[in-house]
Amino acid sequence: MGINSNLYIFFRLAIFMEGLLRNLEENLRLKNYSREIAKSYLFVVGRYLEFSKGLGINPESAKKFALKRLLLSEPASVSHDVFALKYFFQEILYQKLNLPNPKRNKSLPEILTIDEIKKLFENILNVKHLLILKMLYGCGLRVSEIVNLRNADVNFEEELIHIKLAKGKKDRFVKLPSFLKNDLENGTDLQIIQKLFGHSDIKTTQIYTQISQASIKNIESPLDRI
Repeated sequence: MGINSNLYIFFRLAIFMEGLLRNLEENLRLKNYSREIAKSYLFVVGRYLEFSKGLGINPESAKKFALKRLLLSEPASVSHDVFALKYFFQEILYQKLNLPNPKRNKSLPEILTIDEIKKLFENILNVKHLLILKMLYGCGLRVSEIVNLRNADVNFEEELIHIKLAKGKKDRFVKLPSFLKNDLENGTDLQIIQKLFGHSDIKTTQIYTQISQASIKNIESPLDRI
């Protein structure tokens, strides 16, 4: 083949892959997936399509992609990649991808002590950064939630923050400020913790319980102890 033929094949392949990603993006929008999930799925599938050049877009190349990712990343991250690939194969290619989800490492998160948190706050000179960290810690917010927070979402009279379309596309309220997980050590009700963090359940066998906004406002913040 000549150079022109190779370039033609390359551009046709690029257009084909771009079309697959565009179809995936439209599919995710139609199914009303969150912007964060859509962005992550498109990123993973885009990397897979690049990897598949010369191998073909098929279950075997998807397996090789996942195995390569396991050499470079944590199982939890690769498990997310596998979910994205399965979705892509099923929704866009109309194929079932029989790929096992990697078993996650059962490591406990490192939790800072109150003194360590105080030192962290004391060493932050940027006022905006300090406010963001205090809201993350004191209100139990996720990064994506504080990024999307608007002035209208904060009710200073009621001392409540309205978190809109949080994880799982569910709204919830948190106290200004609220609490973090170390409140478990101080006996904060698990059902209130569940409500504030926007979790669907505490255990798989436990039914989700509705908590009133009045209960949320009465919770002590970890910032109050610093």
